[in-house]
Amino acid sequence: HDPESGPSDFATPRISPEAIELLLTSVRRALRDKKYRSFWKLIGPQDFDGSYVSEVAVPLALCTLEARLENGYYRSLLAFRHDVQTLAGNCLLYNGVDDDISHVAVELRDKLISACNSAGLDEQDSFRPYNATPPSIAGLPPVPHNFQRKTTTSRNRRRIIT
Repeated sequence: HDPESGPSDFATPRISPEAIELLLTSVRRALRDKKYRSFWKLIGPQDFDGSYVSEVAVPLALCTLEARLENGYYRSLLAFRHDVQTLAGNCLLYNGVDDDISHVAVELRDKLISACNSAGLDEQDSFRPYNATPPSIAGLPPVPHNFQRKTTTSRNRRRIIT
């Protein structure tokens, strides 16, 4: 694309302003609800003796979702939905599925995903399960059954050599 020739025909995906407003309203409602206070702010190394951040790879909180919505971070409703599922999944991972806070996390997830669906999550954005074959490798032949990976250990790290 030549910058001198004007705007490109390629449009960067964005969520509509109306959808962002609806999602912001839902997130802010949750931020005011004391039932969800455990999800208001990020958990840092000072919390839970640092065990949370060592067990949870991508900590998220409602304040993160709010900031991302306000700053145009999300390019699709599916990306927002992924963050909502990650927020709840972190809670279930750390606390276990039977813990009371995990039940609250699932309720929060369901409310925010419902808002996402109301905002217009359409079929092209529909959620693809994690175990589904990604489109980028869908047409490739299967790996031969006699294929083996060799591994070597170096400095306490496992490296895969193919």
